[in-house]
Amino acid sequence: MNDIEVKFAWTAEDLISGRRWHWRSNCRPSIRLASHLGATLLIAICIFLILEKGLTAMPIAGIFGSLYFYVLRKPFTRYWTRREFSKRNDSGLMISYHFANGRILVNTEQGHSDSSWKAISKVLQTPDGFLLYPTSEIFYFIPNRGFRDPSELARFAELPAANGVPFTRIGSSFA
Repeated sequence: MNDIEVKFAWTAEDLISGRRWHWRSNCRPSIRLASHLGATLLIAICIFLILEKGLTAMPIAGIFGSLYFYVLRKPFTRYWTRREFSKRNDSGLMISYHFANGRILVNTEQGHSDSSWKAISKVLQTPDGFLLYPTSEIFYFIPNRGFRDPSELARFAELPAANGVPFTRIGSSFA
C-alpha cells in the first residue's frame, strides 16, 4: 500500500468538531436520550407551575436552564472553544501526518513524533474526519480536508484494521 500524507492547518473548528464527535462517541445514547427527556419534562413541569401558581423564581429558572440546554449550549461551547483556541500556542499550526510501513509520523513547526499503530487503541471515522485514540480520553483529530482526494481518505480508512486497531464509523454521511 502506498504512503498516505495528510496536511492541514489546525483550526478552532477542527477542535470543536473533534470534541463534539469524541463526546458523542463516549456518551451512551441512553444517557443522551435521558438528558433530553429530563429537560423536556422540566419545561412541562415549569409551564404547569407557572399556570397554577403564576410567575415565580423556580419555574423561570427551570425554563432558562432548559433553554440553555436546547438553544444556548452549542453556541456558548463554540464561543468558549474559539476563545480558548486563540490563546493556544498550536493555533493555526501546520500539521503533517505521514502513514507508511505501519508507522505514524507527525511533523509540526513545534516538533515531531514517530510511533507505530500499536500506540493507537482505536480509530473512529466521523463525517468530519478521523479520531485517533492513544488512550480512551486523548484523541488526535484528522480532518477530511487534510487528505488530497477522496480516494486517499478511503485508503486511510482501511489502515486501522490492516494494523490491528479497532475501527468504527459514527455519524451519518458515509457513501
